[in-house]
Amino acid sequence: MADDPQQVGQDEIEQLLAQMQSGKSPAAQTPTGSDAPQQAAAPKAVAAKAPAKAAAPKAPAVAKTAAPKAAATIGAATGKLVPQLATEWKLEPDGKSYRFKLRRGVQFHDNMGEFTAKDVVFSWQQVSKEDSLHGESAYWRTLVDRIEIIDDYELVFWNKRADGNFIHGISEAESGMEIRSKASYDKNGEPTLTGRPLAGTGPYQFKERAQGQYVRFERVPYQHWRITPDFPEFEYRFQREASTRLAALLA
Repeated sequence: MADDPQQVGQDEIEQLLAQMQSGKSPAAQTPTGSDAPQQAAAPKAVAAKAPAKAAAPKAPAVAKTAAPKAAATIGAATGKLVPQLATEWKLEPDGKSYRFKLRRGVQFHDNMGEFTAKDVVFSWQQVSKEDSLHGESAYWRTLVDRIEIIDDYELVFWNKRADGNFIHGISEAESGMEIRSKASYDKNGEPTLTGRPLAGTGPYQFKERAQGQYVRFERVPYQHWRITPDFPEFEYRFQREASTRLAALLA
């Protein structure tokens, strides 16, 4: 529920080159994505529960969502949490739960509308369902009792116990609670490795992929709320041998 404040552009390319030259394989992560926001009437408070059973995810993170983002990130200069998709948060009187206020006007890729509280609930439900293959599924399923939607831009995570790692865990620093578009899921269903991933909110959006070869992203065709990327597009290539990766960069 927040966006990474670091520069999108030359720094990323330099890091990618360094990884390839050292023989390390860069992680196949997706970076993150607006027409004018559509203001929706505030719904009555509702509580969401994690579903007991749902279809197991068919693809790894790169296929699940294009350029998702989290509640907050860690500032490189200060080491403090920096708001992204969540503009503020506070501990509830019970000492376990947290109230979040969400950033207004953030648009999802593929014309999937504005980011709201229902997308946070949906993302948590996807991660925490019983047959989820997500690495943090057990943590979110056993920690969070329910999420109460106050309105489109405010919600409460009602937790079962106090957890000092909660805010860090929901931030981009740790990942695992990247935001997915509920509208994208409702329209297109569960994504696969051969289809289009769920819409995200970041400055890059999914363009295309070739199975076992690459995943390609492009700059969103509108003014992103946080940053304008330096490069019009980029791709992650999957090449096993370090020498092959280096040769491809030098070619």
